[in-house]
Amino acid sequence: MQRIEWLFNRRLLALSLGLLIVAGLSAIQTLPRAEDPHLVARIATVLAPYPGATPEQIEALVARPIEQELRTIAEIDVLESTSRQGIAVLSLELSDAVTNVTPVWSRVRDKLSDVAPSLPEGVQTPELLDDRGYAFSIVAALRWTLDTPPNPQLMERYAERLEDQLRQVAGTEYTNRFGVAGEQVEVMVDPLELNALGLSVGQLAGAIEASDGRRTAGEVVTQGHRLTVGLSGEFDALDRLREINVTTQQGQSVKLGEIAELRRGVQDPPSAVALLNGERAVFVGARMVPGQRIDAWVERAQAQLAAFADELPIGLAVEEVFEQASYTNQRLSDVAISL
Repeated sequence: MQRIEWLFNRRLLALSLGLLIVAGLSAIQTLPRAEDPHLVARIATVLAPYPGATPEQIEALVARPIEQELRTIAEIDVLESTSRQGIAVLSLELSDAVTNVTPVWSRVRDKLSDVAPSLPEGVQTPELLDDRGYAFSIVAALRWTLDTPPNPQLMERYAERLEDQLRQVAGTEYTNRFGVAGEQVEVMVDPLELNALGLSVGQLAGAIEASDGRRTAGEVVTQGHRLTVGLSGEFDALDRLREINVTTQQGQSVKLGEIAELRRGVQDPPSAVALLNGERAVFVGARMVPGQRIDAWVERAQAQLAAFADELPIGLAVEEVFEQASYTNQRLSDVAISL
């Protein structure tokens, strides 16, 4: 009887109930919230860019050494490689017997670090992508608001700035941009001047390619006498391109910058295109670290978006396309009502 006497003590009972309510509310406020679960990644991709290299070079010099190194990990059940122009792509799938994937992916990263020094100069550090299959917590879009044709370079520059700002939001795990067209260098030449020097557009392309034997010079567009050169490697600055020596038919050496106009531009056709309501846009996505409250994180990200919008020049606007917090709150409300 003494054990239940406190139930008849109104003050003690009220105090106990009050403590339980406060503890429950405190737990609810700190409980992690997210709409999508953080699933274990059993499939991953390894990217090893080698700008300008042919698929044959990629296969022999990049893909095979990485593949041989990764095959020493017994937990990898499927390992396939694809060699494309300028990049090696390896797909990995773990065995069904693996229950804890984190140590395996750590060993894969160690193997990639071990093989990196043996790869040819110019190969970028191989990167393991094992955590990019989850939904973004917030997605924003940069769009063009003027009646004039959009300026892709300006949009992409501010999209990169927005990505940097979202990356600085506390609790951000991963960010990425979509719809980035990429840059190229256009070499504009006067056909009459070329003929006077005994040169052709193809010879200019050969001179550029010879200046950087590891990489291709790009595409030669004969109509309109425009030569397109991809930005990579030694050609990351226009000044370097302008200093390339071209030998004329008379044996004279002239600088490329003396006979051609060089300028940066957007890849044509673009490497990627993103549309918002049928209009050109650049999307920026961000994902929060698992185990946090999605509503609190989205509130911080939205504050960053609002501050970023005030910095935009005329012609650009940022629009929130998706945020996960509202969906999560709605589902929690539905659960509470059903209870």
